[in-house]
Amino acid sequence: MLHPLYVSVTDIQYNQQDKLIELSVRIFTDDMEATIKQQHPQQKIDLTHPANPKQADAWLNGYIQQHLQLSSNGKLLPIKYVGYEIISESVWVYFETAAMPLPTQLQVKNTLLYDYKKEQINIVHTNIGGAERTTKLTYPTAEASFSFR
Repeated sequence: MLHPLYVSVTDIQYNQQDKLIELSVRIFTDDMEATIKQQHPQQKIDLTHPANPKQADAWLNGYIQQHLQLSSNGKLLPIKYVGYEIISESVWVYFETAAMPLPTQLQVKNTLLYDYKKEQINIVHTNIGGAERTTKLTYPTAEASFSFR
């Protein structure tokens, strides 16, 4: 199915109970599959019904790790892949950081699907300690900073 918009949404939330940051990345499944296909042209890419679910996990984790970085107060925060699911026409991919104190600043570098479509828009929502912020990154802009003081 073709669609006129190329959009991803990244939700970043601080989990007060577990003291870590949770990320969910929503991308249209067909766009994600086409992007992975560019990197693995000999492979059949089907995230909805993968022949090898571990390979699908590896493709998603690898691609998003390359194109999404999170820093707090200037320090890079490694993100750990949790898994993915297909909801309607989108793939939702989940990550989390190690335990950390409530951040006062976040920096996000997001180039998701910029290598697929130059019309790509990446929306970033944050909810840190109840303070909500949102920004829109349009190619070639890839970086955003958030303050939560």
